[in-house]
Amino acid sequence: MKLTELVDEIRIEDDKLTKYLLVISHSDGGSKADFLMRFGFRLEEWRILRQALLKHARENEITDIAEASFGLRYTVTGALTSPDGRHPELRVVWQIQPGTDFAHLITLIPKRGDPK
Repeated sequence: MKLTELVDEIRIEDDKLTKYLLVISHSDGGSKADFLMRFGFRLEEWRILRQALLKHARENEITDIAEASFGLRYTVTGALTSPDGRHPELRVVWQIQPGTDFAHLITLIPKRGDPK
């Protein structure tokens, strides 16, 4: 099943990209930023990552569902279209809060064994 079969909209807050996932100095996001930058993503062009993550959510299957304090979390696993053409495998976590018809980005996790 795909995330788009569950919700009408997929949302990614700008700050999730510009203040977390693409910031090397971020205490939690730094290693993710380092990983993403190895595949050509850049803070200055954060909208490219947004489009790649939206495409990832539309084209790949949900591989895990977990209960969280604010709703269900869905993990979508598959290749992320990247600027350098290598397309790393990622697990991307989305959350759907009760009473809403959209999913929002929580985080991403590189799959082990991806090219560095």
